[in-house]
Amino acid sequence: MTNVYAMDVYAANAKKSSAHIVNADEGKLLWLHMLRGISGDKMRDAIDDGLEKNTSEADLLRIKADVERVKAVFPVAIAKGLVIQFAYSPAKGTTLKIGGSDKVTVPSKAFMVAMWAIWFGKSPADKGLRDGVLGG
Repeated sequence: MTNVYAMDVYAANAKKSSAHIVNADEGKLLWLHMLRGISGDKMRDAIDDGLEKNTSEADLLRIKADVERVKAVFPVAIAKGLVIQFAYSPAKGTTLKIGGSDKVTVPSKAFMVAMWAIWFGKSPADKGLRDGVLGG
């Protein structure tokens, strides 16, 4: 989804590597600031595509219901300027925030790893953006 959003990440410990960002069981926040509007369907399709490229079939089956819950809360239209956040807390799980409002929380660590792999996994949504966020 090149040129669709700006991205940044916060992790409780320094951003060491993609693998660290994906797998670390620590407080972290993925921040997406929409640079242009897209449809909710486009975002849902991008999530499916990213998960398929970065998650095993077995893991996808295990988190399928959670993924569907998260995709269901995206609006029909995602406007330019909207901020989307995936906030992870080991005690709570992953909370999707859209426009500053909590939409859904998934307590599964496996879900967190899969979602973060969309942007920081072996086949990230945007390699240049990932590398820029990691300082590389």
